[in-house]
Amino acid sequence: MKACAYCGRENDENAVQCVECGTEICPFESVPGPKCQSPLYRQDCILWLLALAVAVQAAVRVALTPSDPGPADGDYKRVEAAFYLWLCLAIAIVLFGYGYGYYLRSKATDEDVA
Repeated sequence: MKACAYCGRENDENAVQCVECGTEICPFESVPGPKCQSPLYRQDCILWLLALAVAVQAAVRVALTPSDPGPADGDYKRVEAAFYLWLCLAIAIVLFGYGYGYYLRSKATDEDVA
C-alpha cells in the first residue's frame, strides 16, 4: 500500500492517483529528483497568470484610449479607462494574494511530507 503525500490515504500499489484527493502518487519515492506536485501548485500558477492577464489588459485599454480634450467637452473615455485600470489592478492584487496563499500552503505541505 502507498500513502498519499497530500492527504495520507492508503492506496493500492498500482495506483497512479490518490482515490481520496486525486493527487499524483510518485512511483519511485526513493529516487532523487523533482517531487510529484500536488494540485495546489497548479492553482497558484493559474491565479498568478490570471492576475497578470487582468493587469495587462487594463493597461492596454488605458494606453489605447485616446486622451479626452477635457471634462467640459463631455468626453469621459479616459476617466472611465483609468477607473477600469484601478479596478482591474485591485482584482489582480486579490488574485495574486490568493495564488500566494496556495503557494504557501503547498510549501507547508511539502515540509510536512519531507
